[in-house]
Amino acid sequence: AALAVADGTALRPWLLLPGPAGAGKTHLAICIANYRVENFSATGLAPALFANIPEMLGELRESIMDDFERKIQNYMNCPLLILDDLGAERDTPFAIEQIYRIINHRYISRLPMVVTTNADRDDLDTRIRSRLNDTNMDLVTVCPMNLPDIRS
Repeated sequence: AALAVADGTALRPWLLLPGPAGAGKTHLAICIANYRVENFSATGLAPALFANIPEMLGELRESIMDDFERKIQNYMNCPLLILDDLGAERDTPFAIEQIYRIINHRYISRLPMVVTTNADRDDLDTRIRSRLNDTNMDLVTVCPMNLPDIRS
């Protein structure tokens, strides 16, 4: 599933990688991004934009208004967005709104996205959870990574 997203042949444009901390979700997501970079000349696929959600929100929070909209539009419209560690952000109205804006835009536009999370999906914002669970519209492939912590 990860290779299909990386090489642009995935039937479903979203890949959700849920699992416990240390299971290799971020590693796999970075492999997808690296594949895009390494194979750009052969495939013509644009590189992925990798964003750790807490860091992305911090960067957005510090942006000036004009720069803020440019940055958020970049997350909304890049060819492949990789959102790492959904659920690790502080649950503030600002955070929920910005994550929802990005995910909802990509949902409506059916733009490719990879999401990693070790959060229980039931704990995510209802609107975000609904979009991540939308397997009926051939949008999301869920690949649980229920593996032991590779760090220990």
